[in-house]
Amino acid sequence: MIFLTAALCGLTFHLPPHWTARVERNDDDASEHVACRVAIRPPKFSEIAEHSPWDPEDPPMSLIVVDTSLDDALGATGFEHDMDGALVVPSRGIEEKAERFRIGKWSGYRGHGWFRGYARRDAELPEGESHIYSGGQWYVTVTDGKRWVGIECVSGPPDITMNCDATTQSLLRSLR
Repeated sequence: MIFLTAALCGLTFHLPPHWTARVERNDDDASEHVACRVAIRPPKFSEIAEHSPWDPEDPPMSLIVVDTSLDDALGATGFEHDMDGALVVPSRGIEEKAERFRIGKWSGYRGHGWFRGYARRDAELPEGESHIYSGGQWYVTVTDGKRWVGIECVSGPPDITMNCDATTQSLLRSLR
């Protein structure tokens, strides 16, 4: 299989052909103890998103390096604790429980939630098409015993295909 190798934020990982990975800061990074954030995009994603009638997340995937603790890494990636203290991920109407998992030398937590997305105010959609869609969000926080790494991925609106589950698994298998 052909892939692109990226080396950013002290990590090396593989991406599908023509994808991009670029270090980008988020306004919340300092308060979330994020040492480095990599924005990951499929080919032409930003261009497609700009012209989409929907309001997609851009970037749809982020790889986050946290150099402090598990709790900081979980918080930076989007995990939360419910009223009973269980680790959960945000999801519309229900908090989904996170699960422990291992892939290669990495171990940690993952979870999947869903959300409602909406068309932009000025969107022109075909007659009868809903102005609402359901999308998925993937959350992963892992460690190799030395570093904490988080991955957030949003599957996106109907006109932009993003297979977060497959992409996240592939990225984790190649992560060094």
